[in-house]
Amino acid sequence: MPRRSRPRGRAAASATSQDRPVAAGFTRRFQAATTQLDQASSSERRAGVDALAALADEYPAGRQDCVTVLCGYLRRPAIQAGDLEVRQGIVTLIRDRLQPGATPSWSTSDVDLSGSVLVDVSFEGALFGGERTSFERVTFTGEWTSFDGVTFDAEWTSFDGATFGSFDTSFDGVTFSRRRASFDGATFSGVDTSFDHATFASRQTSFDGACFGSLDSWFDEAVFVSERTSFDQAVVHGTVSFGPETYLPAAAFRLDTVAVQAPGSIQFLRLGVDAGA
Repeated sequence: MPRRSRPRGRAAASATSQDRPVAAGFTRRFQAATTQLDQASSSERRAGVDALAALADEYPAGRQDCVTVLCGYLRRPAIQAGDLEVRQGIVTLIRDRLQPGATPSWSTSDVDLSGSVLVDVSFEGALFGGERTSFERVTFTGEWTSFDGVTFDAEWTSFDGATFGSFDTSFDGVTFSRRRASFDGATFSGVDTSFDHATFASRQTSFDGACFGSLDSWFDEAVFVSERTSFDQAVVHGTVSFGPETYLPAAAFRLDTVAVQAPGSIQFLRLGVDAGA
């Protein structure tokens, strides 16, 4: 029986020609959308955001490029009229596409918002599942910042150097997993900071050099199950409370080099907690 040969000539050329319009269509629309983001009109910029979202939904292979541009817009200085509305629209868009039941989902995309200024933001319920998620050096301001119920399943999640200046900062019910979750050098300066019911399950969890300046910072019923959890060189100006029911395994938890400055204090509100500090 003769061996079936692979397509050649016209058939191969036809397959290639079918691929080109897809790539060309994406590139053309991508360039047009990014150009809109540079326009003076806020309505034009919002249209550019919507166009990039549509592209990310339609072209999975180009999704990361679209997400990167949207994140890049949030890293720009906010100097144009109507910019806050555009920025809040991008944050809402990213949050909605990162929901576990979103179709299509952007949860496998890397999210890099390093150095941005975010006002009254909520990423509640989102799933960050790319390789890298960065909120490094982000300034959070406004009445509230919420990461309630968020799952950080990125290989590397960083809030290093971030400033949490909102009146209320909440990480209630958050889950950190995989390799590393880091708040090194972060500053919590609002009135209330809450990590209630949080689960720290990354192999490494680090608050090294963090400054807890909130009036109250709570880790109520939080669970620390990382191989290593460190608060080395952290500084406490307010009250940091662990408990009740907080799980702090002594073998993996280090709190020995924390500097508590008056009138600050660290409270363990339940005697049964296995705290090695």
